Amino acid sequence: MKRRLLLLVLLPVLCGQTPSRLSRITFARGEIFVTHAGETKPAESGQILYHDDMIRTGKDSYAEVMVQNVGVFRLAENSELKLEELQSKDKTIIRLDKGKAGFFLLKIPSKEQVQVRLPTAVAGVRGTNFLVSAEKGSKVALFGGAVQMEDTAKKSVVIDKPGEITLKAGESLANKKVEKLSAESIADMKKLEEMLPLNLQSVPQDPGRMNQTDLDAPQGSDLKKP
Repeated sequence: MKRRLLLLVLLPVLCGQTPSRLSRITFARGEIFVTHAGETKPAESGQILYHDDMIRTGKDSYAEVMVQNVGVFRLAENSELKLEELQSKDKTIIRLDKGKAGFFLLKIPSKEQVQVRLPTAVAGVRGTNFLVSAEKGSKVALFGGAVQMEDTAKKSVVIDKPGEITLKAGESLANKKVEKLSAESIADMKKLEEMLPLNLQSVPQDPGRMNQTDLDAPQGSDLKKP
């Protein structure tokens, strides 16, 4: 298994791809699929992920993904997410196209950028816990830390205390106020939090290095066979 993981790490380098920061599926339950280089296959626990990979969950299926120097995110059922930028040393971009995801992030250095792109908005974060949804527009629900939400017209709102904003297609953040966290958002986040114990200390924070210790870190899995 270790040899297979090491091969997955080295293969893009041997093929001439630019190495990306370490990203990996650390927990999977149900039907999880990863699209890499245009090919979609069932995911494996501990699978290394790369720049531009797409992750999709089926019904009653959940996944946790670790990103080096950033933290972890947990993908809810019937969701689709793309690792849009992992090659840059100072920028990470994750795009949620469908469903919901909870983010549990480290404190991000001021020189680095972490963005979560949604259908109608972009969330810029600095070490925080929040839920995003791509259902019926874009929703950002903050549980801790701070998030700057920006629409397609570059209008922005900073959420710096627990609350949420939902932005539908054609709407502007210029007319939006931070609302109280909804019962739905609280329930969705609780479900993702209780998926398994959260351990941010296991997230690698040494830029540019992917060693055997990283590959040997514990993972969980409850995958259904395709």
